[in-house]
Amino acid sequence: MFKHGCTCFFVSVWLFLPLLCPLMTTGQDSLPPSPKDHNLSIGSRFYYGSYFTSQPKAEYIRDSYSSFGEVYLEKTTTGKEDWQVSHRYPTAGVGFLFGNPGSKKYIGNLYALYPYIRFPLLSSGTYRGSLKMGGGVAMISKPYDVYTNPKNTLIGTRFNVFLSLAFQHEIKLFDRLYLDAGIGIMHISNGSTTLPNLGLNIPNLNAGLRFALSEPIISRRKLADSSSSKIDLAAYTSVSVKQYPWVGGSYYLINAMQLEASKRIKRNYSLGAGVLLLYNRTLRRYIMEDRPENPTYNKFQAGVYLSYEHFLGRLSIPINIGAYIYNGPSSGIFQQYGVRFRASKRISTQILLKSHSGQADFIHTGIGYNF
Repeated sequence: MFKHGCTCFFVSVWLFLPLLCPLMTTGQDSLPPSPKDHNLSIGSRFYYGSYFTSQPKAEYIRDSYSSFGEVYLEKTTTGKEDWQVSHRYPTAGVGFLFGNPGSKKYIGNLYALYPYIRFPLLSSGTYRGSLKMGGGVAMISKPYDVYTNPKNTLIGTRFNVFLSLAFQHEIKLFDRLYLDAGIGIMHISNGSTTLPNLGLNIPNLNAGLRFALSEPIISRRKLADSSSSKIDLAAYTSVSVKQYPWVGGSYYLINAMQLEASKRIKRNYSLGAGVLLLYNRTLRRYIMEDRPENPTYNKFQAGVYLSYEHFLGRLSIPINIGAYIYNGPSSGIFQQYGVRFRASKRISTQILLKSHSGQADFIHTGIGYNF
């Protein structure tokens, strides 16, 4: 159970995103709620695509195109909070997706439950274009098993992280009935918590219908732009569990510490830089010729990174791109992205996926202090 802890934490953060929306306040004045403030819609959508991979062993198990159905419930924000106004009144929802990921024989069916948020980008008359981002938990019916399903080298666990990104076009057909179509990509993996974990990346085309249960009620207002000359300092500590170095191998604990300085450039984002320190127990080097029973260790790693953080009230999305300065792999470049939640003025929680050139390294979860 512990080996799924990182995944479960990630899912819990995203699963309650729509419920957290009323709490995501920037601390400024907001408008009183309306008793008729529902703004709910229901809808369905169909996805069609095909997973891509550079591994021949992944191509071998493909036996069909990827196809999914989806039902969802969503709510348009009303502008009660400042972050909703500054993001042009986005929509928050939860979707249930089900279908064939592209390998009926070896992966089986896929089911995903995921909250999402949809940001308006373009609008004109009856047309609206939006960017949809979401993440949650996915279950596959046929994970890797050394005895019964050894050819599934893509997914090693039944429960996995599910991420979705899509650009959608929507046209109003009739009163409260909308047609949408778009292009997107899905990602399913366990973040290398358990091997094998090549993961699934599924580009797709999608189309569907949405029915609004009521006309949207939005409190439209203007905000003065805001920035700050203050440098914000924060320290984070987090942990991860990773299987290494092969399928069936041992699980190791990884400790991470981040020291980060940032400056709020606009109301919605900040730019900064930080230092990443790792105590990585998977970095084992065996001297086979001399003493095979006594491995040597060099478990410390250090790197520096640039950061971008996008704020949705008390929730934020950090993105880090950095380079190792001590004991890094040959590529030398790493990325981190995930979610943070400001629990109080000083305390934050976070969950981040660390990767090298798009290949997952590990997921780490932790807590931070804002000075």
